[in-house]
Amino acid sequence: ELSAYPAVLAAEAKKAGLAMARHLSTAELENWMQEGVALTRYSPRAWEAALDYFRTSPQVVEKLAYPFLLHWMHWGKRLAQASPSLAGAFFRASQEMLTSLSPRSLGEWAQMSLSLYKGDWRSTSIASRFLELSPRILHYLSLPEAADFVQFLDILGRHSPEQAMECLGVAEGVLGGVERQDRRGFLHLALILSEHQWRDARSFFQAGAKVMSRIDRGSRERFLALGETLARELSASALAFIVDGSQALDQVDRAL
Repeated sequence: ELSAYPAVLAAEAKKAGLAMARHLSTAELENWMQEGVALTRYSPRAWEAALDYFRTSPQVVEKLAYPFLLHWMHWGKRLAQASPSLAGAFFRASQEMLTSLSPRSLGEWAQMSLSLYKGDWRSTSIASRFLELSPRILHYLSLPEAADFVQFLDILGRHSPEQAMECLGVAEGVLGGVERQDRRGFLHLALILSEHQWRDARSFFQAGAKVMSRIDRGSRERFLALGETLARELSASALAFIVDGSQALDQVDRAL
């Protein structure tokens, strides 16, 4: 069946099959191959997702026992049914993700990308980019924190896909600059801003590490809680309070 597609697909399938045979039984190998062939049927360009499936499988099987390999294949198929672009990004990022993500959590990760996907090209780009950048971004986040971040992107992306993509692009640097104990509160405030004053959400997120660094560690939780209250009740003033307030607190600390 692969002969109908560019020759590279059959070549990669054959190459991967030889590598997979060292890990799988004959029946398992046949099932793995059939799943790859099935991926090509979802759309005219779905063969590209199948190509990523074959190219990455030999590395992924090194990290997954067969039941978890089936789990990986299942989620790749679910993503391909939505968009082959998502499936391709999922397959390409999987090897690196599995250095820090439990195999049992593959479904949660895939579901996060599906929550960003709305069926149009803009949301496809955001969801695919999230998958591609996940190994570096999720290095700094627990799964509950990642869920908050994805919800933030989802809400912001409905208003401005461009701003959501910008936040994705800087996320590694921003999240790496926010201390671990502050990340959940920081992400929650970004989420509240996206809901109540979305035009300010990107600015706050991009400035997050600088804003947080100005505030004494013992005061950050209260400061973030106050920021959330203002974002809900006086949304137009929230960003000014957060930025100006952090600067004022920094100056007070320096003067003491």
